[in-house]
This record gives sequence, C-alpha cells and structure tokens, in this order.
Amino acid sequence: MGLDTGVATALSAFSTLMAAQLTVVSKGASPDWFTLATLNSTYWYTWALFTPAIIWLARQFRFERQAWRKSLPVHLVGTTVFTVAHVAAMTSVRWWLWLGEPKGTFIWSQYFKMTLLQYFDWPRSRIGRSSGSAWRRPTITSRRTAR
Repeated sequence: MGLDTGVATALSAFSTLMAAQLTVVSKGASPDWFTLATLNSTYWYTWALFTPAIIWLARQFRFERQAWRKSLPVHLVGTTVFTVAHVAAMTSVRWWLWLGEPKGTFIWSQYFKMTLLQYFDWPRSRIGRSSGSAWRRPTITSRRTAR
C-alpha cells in the first residue's frame, strides 16, 4: 500500500465516522454505513488515484520566475480536468447508490451541474462569504504603554 492509498484509507475512515456522527446528532437516526463508506471512500480514493498525475504536473510545470507564464495555463487546465473528473466520479457513485430510491427521477446532468457549482464556490464558503456573512480579517492593534 502506497502513501497515497494509506492516506486515502485513513481519511475515508475518519470522514465516514464523522458523517455517521453527524447523521445521529442531526437526524437522530442510525447511519447507513454502506452508503457513508462508499461515498467517503470514493471521494478520497479518487484523489489518491489522481495524485501521481498531479505530482507529475507540478514537477514538470513549476511556478518559477522564468516559467510561470507557461505553467499557469497548464495548471488551470489541469485543475479543471481533475475537478471535472472528480465531480463525474462522485456523481456517478451517487447515481449508482440512489438509483432505486423512491424520491423521484434522478437526473445525472442536474446533479453534475449542482456539484460542479459547489466545487467552484468552495473557496468562498471556506472563508465565510457564501452565506452573505460579513467576513473580516482579524486586526491586530498595538498599544503603547506609558511609563
């Protein structure tokens, strides 16, 4: 087992346990362990599968003073390709898991668009801006003490 699969296994187990705990706390129901483990394992193992290619890309196209203009477009394309592939993998697994659910028709393209939008909104949501809350950078004030 390589380092990337070991990390993916640990993160899958941890995120499955956290999702199960959240299910119990928020819904008061027992978690569906198979679904939680499948979703979390797919999430992390997909990135583990992409890791060698991402590392190769980072090594071949470094952000150095002379090469950044060549590297930036390659990284933007690479980021888009890996993100779309990850969204496609997660969407496919969710479709497979919930195919027989009686909640209505599952439309793959709609879920794909929704998930893709969430990926592009992720940086904003991490700093508290997606919900419209006013995010402020903490300020450091200096006080001079009079002697």
